Amino acid sequence: YCGHCDSLTKAATRKGCRIVGHKMSSSHRAPCCSGDGEAYPGYRFIRGGFRLAMNIFYGGAAVCDASNFPPIGEPTLLCFNHMNGLTDSMMLMTVCPRMVRFIAMDSLWKMPIIGWLVRSAAAVPVKRPKDHGGGLDHGQTQEAVLEAWDNGHIIGVSPEGASTVSTMQSKPFKKGFQHWLVDAVLRHWEDEDFKITVLTCGMVYLHPWSWRSEVMVRFGTPFVFDRTSMQKHGATD
Repeated sequence: YCGHCDSLTKAATRKGCRIVGHKMSSSHRAPCCSGDGEAYPGYRFIRGGFRLAMNIFYGGAAVCDASNFPPIGEPTLLCFNHMNGLTDSMMLMTVCPRMVRFIAMDSLWKMPIIGWLVRSAAAVPVKRPKDHGGGLDHGQTQEAVLEAWDNGHIIGVSPEGASTVSTMQSKPFKKGFQHWLVDAVLRHWEDEDFKITVLTCGMVYLHPWSWRSEVMVRFGTPFVFDRTSMQKHGATD
């Protein structure tokens, strides 16, 4: 929800949902201003382009429970299902009330045009050992993720890893994001107030590749991962 654009209908407000898309009246479309106070200029520019593309191609998007987003400055892990390739990231950038920084392999930063795009979109570079001759330790692969959380940002990741668009089958979850959570808390072990909010997101496309189809994006109930969480599972000082 954008505080500067009244994009909520009375019915949607009662259901905790927001409806966006060109087939709705102008007051129901995606808000034109960010209102999050943290998005980088390049991110806002790219998000504007994505919003235009999503509103043209899809007939509408029902966004439910966006109020579950933690406030600005609270480090967050956003876990989403990944079934429609790059469109998933475009849709999330369009509807999320805060800036979401998606992870990408650091080799993309070296490409002339792609590098500018991922940098402007505030993507987070993750080093893969196989891209660096296997000479990296675990800490080096995730340093940028931990720094983003230190700055109070949201990291967007799909536990499935690659998109399931080609197979339409579920995949075992990757475990890297779990290591990020543990290492982030260990990094701030002496700070009892430090926490990472974990927020889940489910996206359902009525017809993913059909013109003027519809989408539903629902955000789950967040939970907190902190020092207390680790102590409950055996971690000690």
